Amino acid sequence: MKSFERIALWAVVCLALVVALSAGVGRGASASLPDSGSPKIAVCAVVKIADDLMDSDRFKPARTEFEETLRKDKLNPLEEQGKELETKLRGMPRDDPDFAANRDRFMRLQREYAQTQQEIIQQVEKKVAEQLSEAYGMARASAIAIAEQKGFDFVFASTGAEEELKKDTPLALVRDMLSRPVLKCPKGADITDDVREDLKL
Repeated sequence: MKSFERIALWAVVCLALVVALSAGVGRGASASLPDSGSPKIAVCAVVKIADDLMDSDRFKPARTEFEETLRKDKLNPLEEQGKELETKLRGMPRDDPDFAANRDRFMRLQREYAQTQQEIIQQVEKKVAEQLSEAYGMARASAIAIAEQKGFDFVFASTGAEEELKKDTPLALVRDMLSRPVLKCPKGADITDDVREDLKL
């Protein structure tokens, strides 16, 4: 048998296998979903809603108060001590026996201030993460509940494709693009407004 004949024969065999497998898959799919029809898919801007919740009275005041308390209790005292020492050093002659000790103390205070400031930033970031997790959970739970009420089988977390992209920086643009995996959806499939109403946003 010539080589091209063998190739043709293999092509026929492969085509037959593909057809047979396709038929089997089709029968399997029909058996698993006998009368359900096409699944209904909803879309909701869950991440955007979580961001809006973070800026609402439910989260923002507590976060602001948390940061202000940390600064008042830990940072402000160091700042006041630093100002006092700075004023003292400016009015002190360099040949004063206490000048070197006060200068060293001022430098230590500056390092402690920078370290405390960094610790506060980390604590605030942790607070933001905790709140954001809670806000996302609220948005997600609301979206799922509303989708179930409306008879949807799936909910995709996606910003509306028609909303204007953020173009402040390339990073912001890419993040905004990635937040909308659904590029087109039928009218009525976007339940974002329903979720906003449910969460009173």
